[in-house]
Amino acid sequence: MSADRLIAAPRGAAPANRSRDTCPTERLLFQTLLTSISSRSRSMPGSTSLTTNAATLLIVNDDNGARHELRSVFEGAGHRTIAAEDAPAALRLLQKEPCDLVMLDLVLPDVDGLALCRLMRAQPAMQQLPVIIFSADDS
Repeated sequence: MSADRLIAAPRGAAPANRSRDTCPTERLLFQTLLTSISSRSRSMPGSTSLTTNAATLLIVNDDNGARHELRSVFEGAGHRTIAAEDAPAALRLLQKEPCDLVMLDLVLPDVDGLALCRLMRAQPAMQQLPVIIFSADDS
């Protein structure tokens, strides 16, 4: 599944087969989001973007293809990405490396995305960390 469809398709809409090159609206949405996160995160303690305009994003998705596409989109916009395929790996990464935004798949093995979000919010250092929850599930 393409990253464009993961992020841009409204609920219930049939996914379009569009490439990133033909989706200026999605690129603008990504850039606006990342600019906002970068600006906000520069003022947050522990932020990775205190000296640059680039944000560090954690992408949590058990689908290797979707993880790769999301990484490509954000790295193509000049941001650093780290990735995890499940909740335990994501928590380990967050303890080692501070990030500015978490892109979190709703459907994960063992511990789902909402449970992971609750675990993150229970930790004081992660209470203000922006999280975007998404799903490629059409049901």
